[in-house]
Amino acid sequence: MHHDDLMLRVTLHDDRAGRCDLCTVPIGRSAHVHHRLRRSAGGTDHLPNLALLHPACHEWVHAHPTEATACGLLIPRGTDPTRLPLITHRPDLAYRLDTY
Repeated sequence: MHHDDLMLRVTLHDDRAGRCDLCTVPIGRSAHVHHRLRRSAGGTDHLPNLALLHPACHEWVHAHPTEATACGLLIPRGTDPTRLPLITHRPDLAYRLDTY
């Protein structure tokens, strides 16, 4: 892993109190850094554009774009991540992970 990637993951982990932004369960070394606005659409590595997710939660986000967009985990091209809040810790969505 590149040093900058590791530092980004550590910074995000600290910012999110070590919990997954979707299911709220504490997250360990397997944490994924998710870009709310995809890098290919101009997304950056700034904290407002990032989410900390378990690998399974990250898969869920991409498999369920409508629900993920509703809670700010995916945002459309041209949207400023600082103006669209990330609705973190959504246990009401976490139950859907077992249907993935």
